[in-house]
Amino acid sequence: MLEESKLYIVTDDTNQHLIHNILLKLDPTIFSRDFPILISIDTKYYKANVNIENIPIDKFEPEKVKEMDALLIIVSKTIHLSTLLTKLKLYKDYDITKLCCITSLINPGILYEIKSQCIDSSIELILISSKDSNCQYVYNLESGINRIVESITCTMWSNLQLKKHNVNSDKYLEEDSEEICDLSQFDSLMYKITDLRSKCHNLSDDERRRNATDIVLELIRKFNINNITID
Repeated sequence: MLEESKLYIVTDDTNQHLIHNILLKLDPTIFSRDFPILISIDTKYYKANVNIENIPIDKFEPEKVKEMDALLIIVSKTIHLSTLLTKLKLYKDYDITKLCCITSLINPGILYEIKSQCIDSSIELILISSKDSNCQYVYNLESGINRIVESITCTMWSNLQLKKHNVNSDKYLEEDSEEICDLSQFDSLMYKITDLRSKCHNLSDDERRRNATDIVLELIRKFNINNITID
């Protein structure tokens, strides 16, 4: 049985329906709404068991970042958020998935401040609104949920188990050969990223950046990504 990874959901308790829909996307078999919840994330490339905690934003202790694989903040009001983001800046170098989702339209000045704080704390900001918005950065509910799920499934879970793909299996047709190659390359990169993650806390900033750049360059080379510039 796989060891459990950890996802902490921090919220102002006004988005429980949204949270449940996100979890159903991650694991359609769940039925409980009572936390903690254990889900199984089963993707094309890996499987992981993830234990999910739901904590009120005013009760969350930022140092818990040290023991989790992913952090999802979901709020409709920004009270307590700025204070939490400031504290999370101390943990910006921890290699976990960090997302902040705001589910209401807020004052542009406050939004600018929150964007700056998220950048400083290495947190991805996702804006969701059920109302029409002219802002290209605001998702509708369905697209916002999909974006959150996409980011969470890209997490390097501590108990992640890569799936083995049998290249010689009869189920693969000849036209699938490119996909098989991609899977093999993906597995190789995943192992390198996992290895880098386990060692990064003992490396200097320059060494971490250099190793991360090497992996990005390999990703660009193997998957023929031509529209990315490395500074």
